[in-house]
Amino acid sequence: MKSRLLHSDRVYRLDDPLPPGADDLARDLGVDALLDAMAGGDPFVRSVARRVVLDPLLDPEEIQRRLDALDDCRAQTAAVRELYAICGRALARAREYWGFGDFPDSVLFRSARQLEGHADALEELRRVADGAGARFRSTAFSEFFARLRAELDDAYLATVRSHLERLEFRDGTWVSAGLGPGLRPSGHVLRLLIEERRSWWQRLTGSRRSNLAFEIGEQDESGARALARQREKGIASVARSLARSNEHLHAFFETLRAELAFYLGAMNLETALRARGGLVARPDPRPEDPVAWSAEGLYDAGLALRSSVPVVPNDLAADGKRLVVITGANQGGKSTFLRALGLAQMLLQAGLFVPARRFRASLAPSIATHFPREEDPTMVRGRLDDELQRMNRATGSLHRHSLLLSNESFASTNEREGSEIAIEVVRALVDSGVRVVAVTHLYEFAGSLRSADRPDAVFLRAERTPDGRRTFRLEVGDPLATSFAADVFARVFGEPLPPIASTAGGFEGGEPRAR
Repeated sequence: MKSRLLHSDRVYRLDDPLPPGADDLARDLGVDALLDAMAGGDPFVRSVARRVVLDPLLDPEEIQRRLDALDDCRAQTAAVRELYAICGRALARAREYWGFGDFPDSVLFRSARQLEGHADALEELRRVADGAGARFRSTAFSEFFARLRAELDDAYLATVRSHLERLEFRDGTWVSAGLGPGLRPSGHVLRLLIEERRSWWQRLTGSRRSNLAFEIGEQDESGARALARQREKGIASVARSLARSNEHLHAFFETLRAELAFYLGAMNLETALRARGGLVARPDPRPEDPVAWSAEGLYDAGLALRSSVPVVPNDLAADGKRLVVITGANQGGKSTFLRALGLAQMLLQAGLFVPARRFRASLAPSIATHFPREEDPTMVRGRLDDELQRMNRATGSLHRHSLLLSNESFASTNEREGSEIAIEVVRALVDSGVRVVAVTHLYEFAGSLRSADRPDAVFLRAERTPDGRRTFRLEVGDPLATSFAADVFARVFGEPLPPIASTAGGFEGGEPRAR
């Protein structure tokens, strides 16, 4: 039996490997804040959420299927939580009978007790399917409940109970065997006692002893051990079959619990965002080509969860664009928008609602980040060398239509050298079909791309009011030769920034260029 609540064509596996660069992606985009909100204090929900969120779906129909299932969960939360609790109880009960050895008797006893607990849970699942299943509308849940009703019908459940009762061997163990080489017993088969073969006297008196019988003396330990070995050989195949059936059911409950945990985490995240005044929207996933890329009211969910004040949202209109370059004032919200865009793409491809009023985007086969890192404390390599190696790893996981989020890349060297490297890298990626969002203070880099007048590029700039205030809003605008670092200096130190010669080409507008 398969649950298939997360994927239509396969069973979700907790041990599937994550895509390359998943750890860097989670670190750079601040995914931990979202995972903590999704967990709601349940570490299992958090572990499942992390794996699913970092493993993107690549089919718009699969994403819509998961979003429909999430709609069902929001409407039938009580039933979903009950299903999750049933799985938890079944797995907890099964753990009570681990570790009794691998002898056939032990395997049979352990598997029978575990299967008994699983049978109870299957009956509870069937009860939920009969009671609440009709209220679910999504394909994922409708098919799941249909399989429950079809495969867990009354006849099947009665058969399971009957087999479990027989495996208690209240009437003894009946085993047949033939004689093999050396007159040793072979071909052991566990037999089902058929009551009709007993004589009327046996049925009346309860006696099952035939003329072909023998007794082992109470002090005959060797005979007792020999008879026990024959019994174990007789029940060995049944014990193995029962163990396999039990493992199958155990895996089913583990998978179902994990899939339900993801949907519970999604609802926890939505509740947490709404409690902070944040909007959530059902995204519109589009195929990889042509490029769709637009948003209204997009905000950084991680920042919203950490902040005690409302987060400023932004819009994006980049349909048909493969390159977004973001420049402007220091501390103006550029990196925050970059994280917001990356998180929205990630949540969309996880089949989750996104932190925005509206969000539409083409799917990306992979998402990679290139964010600043602290200097290597071992001094094995310099910062530029480290940046180049990390960029090499990041681009190694990219394909056509993939997404690269670059935050102040190559700022560890001088502007001319950093700009030349960045121009070559970004042009090569975009020309290869990769989507790139680049936050930069390198004016030569941004200015060169702008002067090329690329039809597939859009340039955004962090807004700054004439009095130096940051609004944290981004608007379409050409790169400036200054990032207004003097504003930050004056705000921190309470006095203007003294004039300092710049190796990037002097001053412009009374401001040194950002390095």
